[in-house]
Parts: sequence; structure tokens; C-alpha cells
Amino acid sequence: MAGPGPTKDDFIKNCYLDYRLQRSVLAVLDTSYAGSEGVREALDKAQDVIQEYRLIEEKRLVRKLFDEIGPMELASDDLSNALMELLHSNKDVIAVVHKRIKHKVADMYKAKADKVIEVTKGNRDTLLKYIVDYYLREGKQER
Repeated sequence: MAGPGPTKDDFIKNCYLDYRLQRSVLAVLDTSYAGSEGVREALDKAQDVIQEYRLIEEKRLVRKLFDEIGPMELASDDLSNALMELLHSNKDVIAVVHKRIKHKVADMYKAKADKVIEVTKGNRDTLLKYIVDYYLREGKQER
């Protein structure tokens, strides 16, 4: 939220903004202008905030990344059940599924995938950055 003067601060502090929008405020920025010049100034000042938000989103994505869904993981009924529950949820999932495994859970993950990327020795060191960039780019298109 940005603008000249103290009104924006009062707006946030006194909860005049709808609670659903209030949760989306990343920062409160002072600008010298209102109108289109104020918008330009706010966008310039918001670059650091936007970059920080992107880093937070990347960290959130990394927490979702499974190490691998392979034969040893699927030998556990508890983990197989948890993976099935996750698959049927509305959450975004980034999973590494062993290429040659034949198991109903692994097959369902492969079938439901929006994007399949084969991990190789040549791409494994840059794969995390690729996945984060891809996910952030695709997520922006859905909004």
C-alpha cells in the first residue's frame, strides 16, 4: 500500500481495509505524489519488497520438494497413504518420482503431472532454479 500522507497508515492500523486484503499487504510505502506519478513512485520503491517476496515464495516451494518417491519410500504403507492423500488434495506438489518404478502411487503421480522433467547428471545442479522459475511463471499466468 502506498501514498502520500498518513492516511494509508491509519487505514491499515484501524483495520479499515477488508481483512482478506489486509493479509495481502506486503509493505506500506510513503510516496510524494498521488495519481499516476504516485503509482510510478510506489512501483520504484516496491522493487526491494517484491524481490524479498519472491525469495519467500522460492523458500516455500523448496519446502514442497520431495527428495524422491522411490522403491524404499513406497514400501511404507504410511508414506504411500500420505502421498495418495497429498495427490488428491488441492495443493501444488513438486515430486521426484523414480523413472523405472512400477507402483500404483508412482504411476498416479506420473499421470497427474502438469510437467515432467527427467533428472540427469547434466541438469541436476540447475534443476531447482528451473523449477522455481517455471512455477512462479506459471502461477502468475493462472492469476
